[in-house]
Amino acid sequence: MWVEDRVRTGDPRYHKPMLLQGQLDSIAHLKKKLGDIQKVSNFTPKDTSYINTLNELGWELRYYDKDSLFILANEALRLSKEMEYEIGVFKSTSNLADYYLFNGKPDITIDYCTTLLDSMPTNDFFKLRARTYNQIGQANFVLGNYPNAYTSFLKSLEISEKENL
Repeated sequence: MWVEDRVRTGDPRYHKPMLLQGQLDSIAHLKKKLGDIQKVSNFTPKDTSYINTLNELGWELRYYDKDSLFILANEALRLSKEMEYEIGVFKSTSNLADYYLFNGKPDITIDYCTTLLDSMPTNDFFKLRARTYNQIGQANFVLGNYPNAYTSFLKSLEISEKENL
């Protein structure tokens, strides 16, 4: 059962932050989109729209269903690597960094983000690059390394402003 189903039904075993209706709609839309993609007669999981949807759904679930984020990110990463789909690898790696950040492992988040920044071309993927610096900033903040957090947040802001993100 997905997180929004448990919240909607009032499952007493499930005490997570309430989701706003817009978040529920987005998650439901992405779940439907995944289902629609899988129903196509010539469906193959090695399809960029399928991988993109896995990554989008994982990102939407990052605060509410971290286990699903982990599963979806790993599946998207595996498929992306198999088909050498660069942006799929980058986004799923970013989702895994979020998973570790929100599970109290900021050191692992920084490792994932550093690897991600090293592998991304510097003249492309600006939105993801800004997001990655933000993740590093959050991880450093959790670790109490405020100067590094500040520097990372500034890098994220600089990219966002320069690229009008």
